[in-house]
This record gives sequence, C-alpha cells and structure tokens, in this order.
Amino acid sequence: MISTLRQRITHASAVLAAAGSLALDDPTWFAVQAGRTLPAPVRTRLGTVVGRSGSTTLAAWGHLLMDQPAAARELLSTGRHGRLGDALALHAGLPPSSDSASHAARWGWLTGDLATAGSAATDSSARQRRRALGDIAALEPGPRPAPPAVRTWAADGTPHVLHVLTNSLPWTRSGYTMRSHDILTSQQLAGLAVTAMTRPGYPATIGKWRSGPQDTLDGITYHRSMPLPMHPGEAERVDQWAADLVALASREQVTHLHSTTHYPTGLAAQSAATALGLPWVHEVRGQLERTWASRRANAGDPDPYASGRYALWRAREAEVAAAADHVITLSGPMRADLIARGVAADRITVVPNGIGEEVLDLPEDAAGVREQDGLPREGIWVGAVTSVVHYEGLSVLLEAVALARAAGTDVRAAIVGDGLAWPELARQVERLGLTDVVHLPGRLPRPQARRWLARLDVVAVPRQRHEVTQLVPPLKVMEAMGAGRPVIVSALPALTEIVSDGHTGLVVNPGAPQELAQAVQRLATDDALRRSLTEAGRQQARLHTWPKLVDRYQQIYREVSRA
Repeated sequence: MISTLRQRITHASAVLAAAGSLALDDPTWFAVQAGRTLPAPVRTRLGTVVGRSGSTTLAAWGHLLMDQPAAARELLSTGRHGRLGDALALHAGLPPSSDSASHAARWGWLTGDLATAGSAATDSSARQRRRALGDIAALEPGPRPAPPAVRTWAADGTPHVLHVLTNSLPWTRSGYTMRSHDILTSQQLAGLAVTAMTRPGYPATIGKWRSGPQDTLDGITYHRSMPLPMHPGEAERVDQWAADLVALASREQVTHLHSTTHYPTGLAAQSAATALGLPWVHEVRGQLERTWASRRANAGDPDPYASGRYALWRAREAEVAAAADHVITLSGPMRADLIARGVAADRITVVPNGIGEEVLDLPEDAAGVREQDGLPREGIWVGAVTSVVHYEGLSVLLEAVALARAAGTDVRAAIVGDGLAWPELARQVERLGLTDVVHLPGRLPRPQARRWLARLDVVAVPRQRHEVTQLVPPLKVMEAMGAGRPVIVSALPALTEIVSDGHTGLVVNPGAPQELAQAVQRLATDDALRRSLTEAGRQQARLHTWPKLVDRYQQIYREVSRA
C-alpha cells in the first residue's frame, strides 16, 4: 500500500514536472497545443471568437488553434507584436523579428535549419541550449550509450515481448495506437506474454494529466515513462527512456524488445536491448520525416525536403532500421524504400494492416443501420473514419459530394474523426451548402466510430499525392473492406497495392473531385458492381485478420532468438 502510494506520488510529481517543462520550453506553443486538445467544435468556436477579439496576437493564436497558419502569418506580418506575437509568428511560418537567440534557435529547428538552431542555441538560456543541442544530438549517427544492466534470467521458450511505443490508447486514438493495441491483444490471445511502455512524459506531454503510472485496457498494460526531472533534449530523453525500459524488462523478465516508428523509439529500444543482451525488432509504420516536411510545406516553408533536419532525420531512420535484428513494415512500397536505403532485404518482413475478426460481423445493410439509429435511409452515404489532416484529401471528398448532388444524385457524407484540418472542413461544409447532408461528429470511441462505419454505403480514401501518402497505407482501407463496404481510393502505390480497380474497389486520381463524384454516382446506380466489390473486398480482408497475421510476429521472434 505504501509502495503504491509512493509510486503514485512520484508519478504525479513527474507529470507536473513534464507540464512545467513544456511551458518553460515554449509557453506560446504550449498554449496552442493545450487548446488543440479540446474537441473540434469547441476548438473551432473558441478560435473564431478570439479571432474577432480585436487583438492581433489573440487572433493569430485563434488561427493557429484552427490550423490556419496562412491567416496567422497575414496578421503577424504587419510589424512587431511583442514577445508573444513574435513567438506565435515562428509557428505561423514567419522568421523572428526580434534579436532573441531562443527564437532564432527555435526557428532554425522548426524550419530544419540545424546550423542556425545550433549556433543560436549557444546564446540562449541554459535550458533552451540543452533542449536545442539535445534535439540535434539525437539525429547524429551512432547508437546511444547503453544503461548499466545485468540480465539474470534466460528465455523459457515462450516469448515475453516488451513493445516500445510512441503513444497508446486510451489517451491517443489513431491508426498507430489501434494497430498497436490489436497486435498486443492478438499476441496475448496467441499465448505470448506482452507489455508496453510509451515515450517519456507521455501522455502528460499532450495535456492528459489524469494518467497513472500505467493504464490497463483489455488486459494489456501500458507503462508510462515519467523521469523526474525529464531532460529537455531528445538525446538525453532517449537515455532516460532506455533506463526505464531496462528496469521494466528486468522486473518482467522480458525476452524480446519490439519498437515502432520513429527513431527515438528505436534508439531507446536498441540501448535497452544492448544492455540486456536481448534481441530487438523494429517496426517501421510510417515516415515521419516526410510527414513533417509535408506539414512544413503546408505552413509555407519553401523547400523543407532540402533542409538539414530532413536529410539527417531520413538517414537516422534508415540507420536505426538497419541496426535492428529484424525489421517489420506495412507494405511492399515501404519495404522497397527500406532496401533502397540500405536495410538488408532478408531482414525485412511485411505485416500489413489487419483487422479484428469482429469487423467481419458488422451488418451489411447500411440503410437499415441508419434507420435503427434515427438517420435517413435515403441517399448513398459516403465517408470515412479518419484523421482529419490536410493530406487525407477530405476537402476533395466534400467537393465531390457537392458535384454529385448538383448532378442529381442524392449523396450524403459522414467524416468521423478529428485533427488540425477539422475547422476548415467544417467551414467548407457551410460554404458548399452541405450542412444538412454532411455529418462531422468528431473523434469517437472505437465502438461508436465502427457504428458510423456500418452506416456508410461507401468508404472513400481520397488521399492527396505526397511522398508519405505514396508509401504508407492507412488502416481504414482494410477495415472498410472487412466491413463489407466498397472503397474508392486515390491512385497511390500504398493504396493500389491493396485495392485493385474494378475488382476490390475503385481507383481515382488524387485531387480530382469530378472523378471521385463520378465514382460515387457509379456505385449509387450499379447494384451489381457494389455487390461484386463488396464480396471481393471482404474475401481479401478475411486473409488479413490479426489472428492470422500474428503468426508472422511469432516466426520473427523465433528467428531473432536463434540468431
């Protein structure tokens, strides 16, 4: 009892320290991020209200809250607006107008100019210097130092796997956390012992203060790394994380470490595995350096792909993958990319996105589900359960709905999820006059989100063409096929590897609302096509349930143990 109380007090202190660290490091951005934890409709309303306040600084904060960096730039480009306005300008995409070294260092890091970030950091406060130099050090080649450890146990034949995660349920709901939870629960059902630990400071670092030292969901325990004090720089936080991983692995007598995207997660797992002499598997689920560059381009940076940060980040990801005992990734295009970057082909296994078997049991009659739930049976309903971000192409989907309706087809839509692009999406619904036929319920718990999936006649994944979207497949495509919903996807390699045009779905060019509208109209009028796509998609999805895919993980763990 006393030990548990002491643990909770220590954890609560670490949570407060993590929050304080964030506020100290970048108080302005902390205020923006805190506002972004609000539900999308509340965030939109708040941003709109402060945008009309008459204060340039408050209005800029409101625009950033609603992910409108261009509007914030326009407000803040008219002159100096004090320290607060200058700090907001950095995140809006404007270089600092003052001679503040900390602002210059932050601007260098945000835009990928590491030379500026490093040189300006030397003239900043001690904490800002430690943060900037620690972030840059984490990108430098070579493993991090292994913490001291002695392994006193041996494997007994049954893998006991410690999963090293960036974030997790119940505090973050995304394709990443859903996949993690599905893998953990499926491995546990298959007889493996599993546990998990998330990155230092999480979930306090995203404004979720109520988490304890661990959270247990469906029998899976997610341990939290809460070093006290938490180092401001990434390199040293990796070292703190590795020490916590060693402690947890020693308590639970782990036999394998299994890390996931991105490089800090892999570095921490590598250090812990080295210290304990354990095999280490690394799973590449995304390419966050490309996601970062896409976001910076959207914020107005001229060429983030040519920046020093992008080049080092990309090299670091390849180095971490090449150092692991085995690499798992999600698709053929991602595997080919890893091979081209120096990872041995015989050490890469593709484990695609899977689904829970319960998805196969969702009702097929979407109109009947809508009627049960008090929604209209009429019309063909198209949409997705998704993250609402710029590269998902959801604005194209809304344009397609408007075009199809103008052509006389009763098309309605539902986009379930949240993200930075939600406020602009809501405004687009109003501009197009679709308020009565488009639903934006925001982010929902998984059972409710799946109920919305069951209400849809068609699922659309109209992703825009970016480097990251061409390689990384989203979870929602296979889940829609398993639910018996015909899919329409963009012609991108990561999607066409899953969807065969005219067989398991329809494929349209990205950024082409007229093509998307025609595909929806085609499905609305051709019952035979809808039935054939549904059946073929479901047959493919049955091969991708997690109980089937988990065998691949078990084989990998056996191979790296023998090696």
